[in-house]
Amino acid sequence: METKALNVEACCNKLVKAVKKVAWHKHAHVHFRFKNKKDELVVICSETGAIQIVVKEKNAPKGESKPWEESDFSKVNPEEALLKNQSKIENIKIDAGNFRMEWKTLPNFMQWLDEMR
Repeated sequence: METKALNVEACCNKLVKAVKKVAWHKHAHVHFRFKNKKDELVVICSETGAIQIVVKEKNAPKGESKPWEESDFSKVNPEEALLKNQSKIENIKIDAGNFRMEWKTLPNFMQWLDEMR
């Protein structure tokens, strides 16, 4: 399966629509874990189109993030961090209210998003 480049804005728009279908939620958090990184990126997507990318340690409590400048990704901006590391993704997890889902690969996640139209 060919891997599409990760477009954060398009991904969030599709994700919010998909989550509304399955969980009636208007926002979602998408956790991206990477091989050889102690931190993960969390993309916060809302129905209003607002997108925020934060960083947290893999085992940090829910809602706890860390300063970007102290993270594994501090040398690039948040969107670049996702783009430059997408080949290293080892897990993607959605958290939207009571709805949770996980994928081990970006292509599987992208396929699910495409199927949820």
